[in-house]
Amino acid sequence: MINNATQIYAIGGGGFSHLHKESKNDLVLEEYLLGLVPKNPKIGYIGHANNDDILRIERFYRRFSGVAKTCHLKVEAFPEEVSNFFFDIDILYVGGGSTKRLLNYWFQIDIVKSIESSVENGLILAGVSAGAMCWFDQVVTGSSTEGYELMTGMGIVRGALCPHFNSEPKRKEIFQNYILKNKVPFGIAIEEGVAVHISGNKIVEIINARNGAAYIITSSGNVLEVSILKSGDRLP
Repeated sequence: MINNATQIYAIGGGGFSHLHKESKNDLVLEEYLLGLVPKNPKIGYIGHANNDDILRIERFYRRFSGVAKTCHLKVEAFPEEVSNFFFDIDILYVGGGSTKRLLNYWFQIDIVKSIESSVENGLILAGVSAGAMCWFDQVVTGSSTEGYELMTGMGIVRGALCPHFNSEPKRKEIFQNYILKNKVPFGIAIEEGVAVHISGNKIVEIINARNGAAYIITSSGNVLEVSILKSGDRLP
């Protein structure tokens, strides 16, 4: 359902929900996001992937206090609460965690229609890790301890996305193998502290808080092709 007006803000790792010494410059990730909307926007947070981790919810409200109106959609919200949540938000920010849990729940409660309708009205879709992967056609979900699997994503953007590209070697390996075996047509890979702003099928900007990078990964025959993603690039 991607169109030229659809905006995705995908963060490979870090930001306000991950507070540690490497993230001291990550404020720029949210500053850029705030710059995409008029002053004092309304931002809605969803933490379904981490089962509404209270610390992440608290960090969300603290990070955007004074610069935006804020709200969050709790797990197992009533249908009326879901409708009200999406009514007038400018940015939807989805936290990290289990992408499988997130998508299974979303498909179960049919939150997808609310998201799609809001996107048509200009809603910006943002998120980190699971909250960045979920918007794509396909998702490589799991962990190095639980194993990985390929599942259907939201389908708002073609291809698939791999977060934590420089910090989770097993995820990186599995992701690239899916592309090499043509189970995924192409992929975007994002390192920690890096965000990719996509509008339609065009890369608007790469936002870098930790001297990392983002990549476009394709395959030709039995050869994997990995190129640094740049502003102005278009998705295959």
